[in-house]
Amino acid sequence: MHDNDRGKRNKAKEDALWKELATQEGAERADTMVELSHIVFHRGDHQESLALCESAREIYESLGAAGSNTELVHINQGIAYSLRNLDRHNEAAEAADRAASLLREIDPPRAADMLRTEGTFWFSAKEFQRSLDCHLEATNTPDPEMNDYNYGVDFYNVAIAAARLKKWDLAIEKFLASREFFKRDKAAYQVGCTDEELAGCYVEVGNGVEALHHAEKALDLANTVIDDDRLYWARLRMGQAHLLLADFEKSEEFLQSARDLVARVPVDFEQVIKIDHEMARLRISQGRVSEGQEILRRVATIEETVGEAS
Repeated sequence: MHDNDRGKRNKAKEDALWKELATQEGAERADTMVELSHIVFHRGDHQESLALCESAREIYESLGAAGSNTELVHINQGIAYSLRNLDRHNEAAEAADRAASLLREIDPPRAADMLRTEGTFWFSAKEFQRSLDCHLEATNTPDPEMNDYNYGVDFYNVAIAAARLKKWDLAIEKFLASREFFKRDKAAYQVGCTDEELAGCYVEVGNGVEALHHAEKALDLANTVIDDDRLYWARLRMGQAHLLLADFEKSEEFLQSARDLVARVPVDFEQVIKIDHEMARLRISQGRVSEGQEILRRVATIEETVGEAS
């Protein structure tokens, strides 16, 4: 009953705003469009929200010096989130960039927050260098409201983008910084996630000792929270680390247990492919080359359909 009443009130408000819009001009008309965009956004009509925000932006930009940069920030944020919800990630990031550029001049701490959003949107668009640049700038922008957990997230985001660019030294440096901040905040789950990422980075640079050290910590978390996703990644890292250390028996044990988690219906083919590549490396390292090649042949068939694992 209460939800129905609230829905009727929202509809009445929207109808009234549309009537007002018909007689308005200039900044007043743009403000009403922004208010309407909020209403339609929250009911899930992101295309309509985008159209309203873009029309409002055109009005404010036409006003020149009389326009409000604060309102333009607000409008560009609305455009960015509408585009993100329409899976138009590049355009969403461009809109976020416009908002961040305005905020650099009028409110640097808020600019840092907008840069984080922009960096996330660039990451979704697979523009990892631009994502990295945004997150690095955010970490270097003073923000009095930051705390240990926030710093942990900032450095984690930098590290994730660096890892996608295979900048392993930078990724390791920032993951270690992130881990320290999360540890200070007693954020055990986030510490475990960071350990898993560190293990993966150390695997990439061939440091089996450090890879195993962090993989074991990640596995401790995964076994504590009983999270299949965490268990998969921790077991994968344990298998990779033991492979680097030439402990083939343990490597196979962990790789197989990781595969067992994801080879269920519905099958996560990307993760199965990742595991099978490691299994092939294990077989070849053991001198069982034909078995390794057969695994790679089978994986190639799946990759033709679903693509390579990232």
